Amino acid sequence: MNDYSLEKKKKEIEQIDKKTKKGAEKVPAKQYKLRIYSNEEIEEILKNYLEITNRAEWNNLRPNTKICYYLKQEDEDLDLFRFGGFINASFSDKDEKKFYISLRGNVRKALKTNVQWTLDLDKVSRLFIQMSPEYHYILGLIENVQKENSELRDEVNQAMDTITMHLKQMKKRIRNLEQMSGLETSTNISGATR
Repeated sequence: MNDYSLEKKKKEIEQIDKKTKKGAEKVPAKQYKLRIYSNEEIEEILKNYLEITNRAEWNNLRPNTKICYYLKQEDEDLDLFRFGGFINASFSDKDEKKFYISLRGNVRKALKTNVQWTLDLDKVSRLFIQMSPEYHYILGLIENVQKENSELRDEVNQAMDTITMHLKQMKKRIRNLEQMSGLETSTNISGATR
């Protein structure tokens, strides 16, 4: 019979904490330095990213998707750009009123593990996902089709303009012929008499 007691779970957590602390002791405590990106750097980083403007979709992002985001800053006028990381999982609180994303970042060599953190989506003002190579391929196909359609549309418009010009010339010739022959009735293009 499996033991699901609270005491057993506490012991398991303590063992994990001890292992984590042993690994952390080998790494000198290093204060995380907040990186501020310039507008040019942000523009360069976001070249291969797509902004997800529908906040409801943020809760359904797939694991291993690379994201960047802007954090809301209460004291500042501008939001803070964050380079982000890869999604481990998405989850919510019990009432499903607050949503979170578990992220992982660069591997720390000394710990031989990824840096991980939880992101409260209420504190995010904008979110971007990295576009996959497949997406770039499909985007390229769409752009080619749009270009071809544009060229075809231009050709059709030119042909329509030429046809319209020829019709006007033909009507003018018909009127001239009618006047020269002294006919009172005129014939339209389809051959019907008016």
